[in-house]
Amino acid sequence: MLVCDDKNQEPIATGRISPQGEISRIAVVMGYRNEKIDKFIMQGLFRIAHKLMLKEVFISSPLDKVDYFTQHDFYPIGSVYMVAGMPKQRMACAISNAEKAKYYLNN
Repeated sequence: MLVCDDKNQEPIATGRISPQGEISRIAVVMGYRNEKIDKFIMQGLFRIAHKLMLKEVFISSPLDKVDYFTQHDFYPIGSVYMVAGMPKQRMACAISNAEKAKYYLNN
């Protein structure tokens, strides 16, 4: 998914979802992070998951954000693991819950 600025059509944000439901690579250009564009990316990715008839979506959460995602209907799967020296937790959310949630990754 690619989000462009309405005025100049420059790319300002992106995100992806795999056919298996793994949400990743969400990025927002620094100057646009206060506009909560990541919310629209997540909602768009949930719509794609719904169209793919997926039952769940998955994220790789930084360990310090697990509580945040738990409050938004995600739940941990498996053990904590390390990526580039950072602890991560795989988390899942039923697509029926994800569609109604309001997510902001830049909190």
